[in-house]
Amino acid sequence: MENDPEAYALLEPELEPGERLLWTGRPPSGLWSSSDILAWEVFSWAFGLIFAFMAGGTSSMMALDRGDISGAVMSGLFFGVIGLGSPIGTRIWDRAVRRRTCYGISNRRVLVRRGLRNATTMSYRLDQLVEVALREQAVGTGTIDFAKQRGGPRLNEHKAFPPSARKWPVFDRIANARAVYMLLDEAIAEAPVS
Repeated sequence: MENDPEAYALLEPELEPGERLLWTGRPPSGLWSSSDILAWEVFSWAFGLIFAFMAGGTSSMMALDRGDISGAVMSGLFFGVIGLGSPIGTRIWDRAVRRRTCYGISNRRVLVRRGLRNATTMSYRLDQLVEVALREQAVGTGTIDFAKQRGGPRLNEHKAFPPSARKWPVFDRIANARAVYMLLDEAIAEAPVS
């Protein structure tokens, strides 16, 4: 299990005195799909196609009835771009956010840094995490979900799409997920109580 040097450099300034990073990593940066977003993607593509054909077709027919061929083409293109832009745009936006996201586990906290222009670092004290869940893939990658802090939402009460839009700590599709999960479990057991 290796540390990501760039993530380490970005997270190191966030550390408190006496705190040290045990692990750093990143989500994959490619255009990918997962079971988390499969249902959304199917709905999004179906809606996009229906919207493009129904709205674009209707407005195009209305323009053709008026004898406006260029209006028919433009309205069809307009509704086609809107209808199909949602699933495509969401994937591109999600990829851009993931490329600027990094994760860290210190001896005191879980850190998640993300941002396109203005980076935000979220940190959660290890002794305050109430649930930690590993969802592992056959290839060794996986997602580690954390319930927020005591009194916060529980796991599965706060789904978000795209995954990069989540407002709670999650290490999304990381390599060597089981080893990171075991390291996190050890860090939680040894964490000082605040």
